[in-house]
Amino acid sequence: MPNPASISTDLPPLLSPVELTELDDKLRRRADFLISIRAKNAVKPKAPAAASLTPAKTSNRGRPPRIITNPFADLIGPTTGFGRYPYFAMDIVEGIARLDWHDHGPDEVSKPLSVKNLMLLLEVVEVVTTATVSELLGVGARHAQRYVKAIQLALPLLMRSRPRRLIDDMEGNLPVGLATYWEDTNPEPPCPEDLAKLHRAMGIDAIELTPHV
Repeated sequence: MPNPASISTDLPPLLSPVELTELDDKLRRRADFLISIRAKNAVKPKAPAAASLTPAKTSNRGRPPRIITNPFADLIGPTTGFGRYPYFAMDIVEGIARLDWHDHGPDEVSKPLSVKNLMLLLEVVEVVTTATVSELLGVGARHAQRYVKAIQLALPLLMRSRPRRLIDDMEGNLPVGLATYWEDTNPEPPCPEDLAKLHRAMGIDAIELTPHV
């Protein structure tokens, strides 16, 4: 343990309680002053704009979507007498399908649209839009727009090339000779003797004598 006599007497005297209180007040005032200066120089965030009670105006810019009514829906196709590829429509549809739909240059090979897809749209889609084409064919909106434009080009030509029978179907007119429907006035099936005669007259493979259950 060091000798108390060896401790230097040159150390400054300790502060009294009164002096400590004055120093504490001085430091507190200095700290408050620095905090206030820092707060004044700080960048204040911009207040959010007040919500406007007036609804925002909707822009009328942009091309409106094409909506095309297809008069051929349910009147052509495999379930009709015209089949999936009607004779009166194929030159028109194939020609439109081969147009340059992808903006290729003169030296590039243009990929045509699918004739099968075009005929499918004509068969089943009553209202042709980008949404209905995209949903049916499973293609993106940009490619669906090409099919919509192709249908728009084809319809006037197809309407002018319709055969008389299809015109009657579209207008709801029955062909001549079909103004009335045939009714079976004798629902009784033919007897086995009549079936045997018919079987011999038409050939061995024409009909079966045993009716299907």
